[in-house]
Amino acid sequence: LFYFSQKSKLGIYICNSEVKNFDSQMIHSKSVLLILSAMALSINAQVNEFDEFHRMMAVTYLNACDSLSGDDQCCVGSDACIGIEANDATIDKGSCVGDNTCNDLAAENGSVEVGKYSCVGSNANCMIVAKSGGTAIIGNNSCHGHCSQSGLNGGYIKIGDNSCTPGSSSSGYGVCGYMGRFNGRVVIGNDSCQHFGACAKIAQYNGDYTIGNGSCQGYTACEGGGFQNKKIIARIGDESCNARNACKIPNPPPDQGHTITIGNNSCNAEDACRCLETGDIVPANSCNSLGDDQCCVDYETKGTMD
Repeated sequence: LFYFSQKSKLGIYICNSEVKNFDSQMIHSKSVLLILSAMALSINAQVNEFDEFHRMMAVTYLNACDSLSGDDQCCVGSDACIGIEANDATIDKGSCVGDNTCNDLAAENGSVEVGKYSCVGSNANCMIVAKSGGTAIIGNNSCHGHCSQSGLNGGYIKIGDNSCTPGSSSSGYGVCGYMGRFNGRVVIGNDSCQHFGACAKIAQYNGDYTIGNGSCQGYTACEGGGFQNKKIIARIGDESCNARNACKIPNPPPDQGHTITIGNNSCNAEDACRCLETGDIVPANSCNSLGDDQCCVDYETKGTMD
């Protein structure tokens, strides 16, 4: 007798004679058939579960980008777009290019949109974005600099065009790495967060960051310090914090956080607003240099600017 499971592609020969088990006890062939039939049903159930799992992982390739060639093709590289667990995932042309890119975007019933030519590079860009019911919206030509784990565990991430890129830096690693982990919320405008570590580690631990257009351009310009359950809430306007460490948020005291607001066209000098404390509000067109009458005298000393 030959038993064959169509779904599991498993075939088993069963002799009509008696069969010995590993204890050398005699078992009738009918009992063997019942046992193998139950095994086949279990295998088929696992196949159904596997099929359902992959149904949930369906991805929409805009402009049929998965079949395009050259720079327009999406999901190119070792394990690129593998493991995208999302009920609603769309990827446009030229995106998710590089080893491990776009893995787990909006994993576990989340949703994700990736625009054109985004999440490109070899640093696992956009990996684990908005996991666990999260939402990730990534614009065009963005996340070329390590947007991994953004929004992990229920976060909300929205990144505009030409943001989270190396900018003038030779390395894109860590530009927007780890931002928004553990239920964080991050909204970044266009042409922002450019340079090594420019917007790294922001909005961790329920943090909430909004960064306008053309802001946070510079080495660790707006790097966050929200470690160990230290929540940071920051509002940064347009054309602000464009210099090395300009708005690098210091690590809050234990079990505390920061709430900081920076207006448009402000804090555009090295360390210009690095000394800010929780509750500080920087008006528009302010604190674009260091000095006694500015926000900061130096990176750790506050000036007289209200």
